[in-house]
Amino acid sequence: MLLGCSSISHCQSLEEYETAASKGDAKAQAVLGSLYIRGNVVKQDCEEAAKWMKKSAEQGNDLGQYGLGWLYFKGYGVEKNYTESVKWYKKAAEQGNPDAQSDLAVCYEQGLGVTKNYAEALRWFRKAAEQGSSYAQYCVADYYMEGTGVPINYEEASKWYRLSGEQGYATAQVKLGDLYYLGKGVAKNNSEAFKWYMKAAEQGNVDGQLDVGDCYKNGYGVNINYTEAAKWYNKAADQGNMDAKYNLGILYFYGNGVPQNHEMAFNYFMTAAKQGYNAAQNNVGVCYKKGYGTTQNLGEAFKWYMKAAEQGNADGMFNVGACYYNGEGVQKDEQKGIKWLTAAARKGNPNAQKTLKDLNIKW
Repeated sequence: MLLGCSSISHCQSLEEYETAASKGDAKAQAVLGSLYIRGNVVKQDCEEAAKWMKKSAEQGNDLGQYGLGWLYFKGYGVEKNYTESVKWYKKAAEQGNPDAQSDLAVCYEQGLGVTKNYAEALRWFRKAAEQGSSYAQYCVADYYMEGTGVPINYEEASKWYRLSGEQGYATAQVKLGDLYYLGKGVAKNNSEAFKWYMKAAEQGNVDGQLDVGDCYKNGYGVNINYTEAAKWYNKAADQGNMDAKYNLGILYFYGNGVPQNHEMAFNYFMTAAKQGYNAAQNNVGVCYKKGYGTTQNLGEAFKWYMKAAEQGNADGMFNVGACYYNGEGVQKDEQKGIKWLTAAARKGNPNAQKTLKDLNIKW
């Protein structure tokens, strides 16, 4: 976590801090060190920051100890040293500094400067969480959600996600929305899910934006509104989200919430397909086969169907099978066709199942 000075009063002048620090005031030394890290009042100088943080830390000031630990962790102004970082984080954490407690937990979680220990990580995250750290509350929730170092407990997860989300931590808001959508740890409630997704989305969280788009597209907790779905998918797509690009392609393909435009649909599918999104790869194949938004090209269609099929996409498998069986875009090979149709049927693809039934082939 980036070192900050939110708990320090800025009513004094820089000169007063410098004077107090020079006279041995540990708190002033920590503040001065922070100012040198931030570089918004004085020219950034991490070596100077380390000097003042060390003076403060050696006097037992928790802000100085945390700051020095942070500098060792980052390697700013001092040589990177996780062991030294843990040493100073622990001193500050034991004095109740929530930022130090969270960062010490991260060290235990990742095994940096200390033996990896999820139980210790959770213990320190919990200490910070109980002091109101939204980040630590989110981390505690994740431990219960994933069963990391503790048994899975969705009720505990929802409790801590809520505490974090109520403080505006966007990722926690999305996770709490997921729990309401799935009915885990809380009663299933799509309206509550939508509410929490929207809180995150309005903060610019890409997952929240995608989820709000999904809710508007499918009527989860809100009336179906394709125009709103397109709006939120666009926001997520602008941040590079592949799911949002794929869904925008669907909306443009059918003209839901946006003017129907197969060329736009093809472009969105292709953008997601090039990033490895298998459903988009299959749809690119469909566009090439039918000439939707692009020039018809059966060879290109087969190529993109195969990309989707190789990732386990059942529609892609069916289309590869059909191409082989009928000799479309690839040399005809009925045996290969049946092989891919069978694979698709076993994954539940109804078109493949019907085709094999019509061919009197058991799958």
